[in-house]
Amino acid sequence: MKNGGIKSTLATAGHWLWEELWRVIPIALFFLIGFLLVLLIIKVTLAQYSIEVTTVSRAIIGALIAAKVVLILNRTPIARAMANYPRIVPVLWRTVFYGAFFLFLAMAERAIDQRRAHGGLAGAIGYVTTHTDLHRLLALSIGVGLVFGIYFILAEIADYLGPGVLLGLFFKSRQAVPRR
Repeated sequence: MKNGGIKSTLATAGHWLWEELWRVIPIALFFLIGFLLVLLIIKVTLAQYSIEVTTVSRAIIGALIAAKVVLILNRTPIARAMANYPRIVPVLWRTVFYGAFFLFLAMAERAIDQRRAHGGLAGAIGYVTTHTDLHRLLALSIGVGLVFGIYFILAEIADYLGPGVLLGLFFKSRQAVPRR
């Protein structure tokens, strides 16, 4: 009986992991494409100044983290409370929140990277605030915020239309999608 309980627990955990993976993959792909487009725009813009931008790995990791964070925060009481407002309210709130949080995380990451070289976190924060290219960071933050905004707009449209309709609209042939 003990062995059967372990197998059942492993099967349940495996099933849960499989479902989570299939929830995360489409969202992560969306964010990956969006983040890579933002990175490409910034790279092309900075190329005229001979400034190299190579953060593809950060875009990949960021897309995975963004997808999972979106799924987790969609299950919070704040997200459920937003269901009572017009759809534009949660879209705008989430877009601004995620864009600002990205800006905070980018600065925190830079400060943590510099803490050893500048005598601790306080010195690193001072260094980062004076030596960070604010225009580049704001451009990146606006781009990431726009990617989140587009995602939230599409999520609200998909919710309004019903399961599978938005995907069918874009990924089925025109003859297979009924016209209204």
